[in-house]
Amino acid sequence: MNEVTIRRFLHSRAFVMVAVAVSAMLATAVAMLTADVNTKSALQPAMSPLWQRVVSMMAVIVVAQSLFLLNKKYVFIRENTMLYISLFVFTTMVNPCVATAFNLGLPLTLILLAATYVLFSLFRQSHNRGGVFLVMAMLSATSLWQPSVLLYVPVFLLGVMQMGLYGMRSILAAAIGVAAPLWVAYALSGNVLTVFHLPDFSSMAEQWVAGFSVARLLHTVFIVALGTTFGIINAWTIMSYSNRRRSYNGFLNLLAVATLLIMAVDFANTDKYIILVNALTAIQAAHFFTIRKFAKDYVVIIALIAVDVALSVATVINIL
Repeated sequence: MNEVTIRRFLHSRAFVMVAVAVSAMLATAVAMLTADVNTKSALQPAMSPLWQRVVSMMAVIVVAQSLFLLNKKYVFIRENTMLYISLFVFTTMVNPCVATAFNLGLPLTLILLAATYVLFSLFRQSHNRGGVFLVMAMLSATSLWQPSVLLYVPVFLLGVMQMGLYGMRSILAAAIGVAAPLWVAYALSGNVLTVFHLPDFSSMAEQWVAGFSVARLLHTVFIVALGTTFGIINAWTIMSYSNRRRSYNGFLNLLAVATLLIMAVDFANTDKYIILVNALTAIQAAHFFTIRKFAKDYVVIIALIAVDVALSVATVINIL
């Protein structure tokens, strides 16, 4: 098997199927190695640990499919590749915070990808104020469940401007979109604060220390460093893309930077954001390996996957 054949395989749908199968087996092994990795589950005690893991795996596949549909519709990755899906599945499904229990970051990432899908549809649609309202309403409604999502409102507002929608009408539509779900919650509950709960910042340090491990920290740093490095290397080439594709990728980069800043603020809940970081890192990796085709690049791809899996296992068995 020559290099060209291997490279084509790694960028193909077939490798996605391999990634799903192998990741599912590795995730099962990770879950069997420990009964507690300091993860938070939204389904406990409603579901047994086994069913939580099954639901979690299915949710990863749903998020991966959403990521695929986003790129299929808007083609922000210029060349035809499925590598970003394979990398997302490997880095997410095997991660202990996903493999051992249902992670709130899965539905959160799905909602943010859905909001991004609507946002991208607004490109050069200067009269589509309804789309602006819908994006902000999605974020505002989600914030009633996860208050930190409100921090994404200014990010998506900048995204609206990147799509070419300026002026007071767009800002007004965004403001109404944010206010509408909060007003409905107030109307139903009599006090929106009974629905909207701010995170307990006073206990964040204690929560972080309780769940700290060197391997877990290295795992997060590895993914963040990988996405940042690829993003910087890709930036110059992406600037030469068409205006539409450049706007899409510009927003994805903005979303990545914002997510890292939010992780820094809400540091006790990094597991909630790492799934979105995995998705955005996978996109940057796909850009890198399609822009720069070099000899033995498949070795680098396999090595990155191996390192990520090794850090997941290290987190579970606490060898670092």
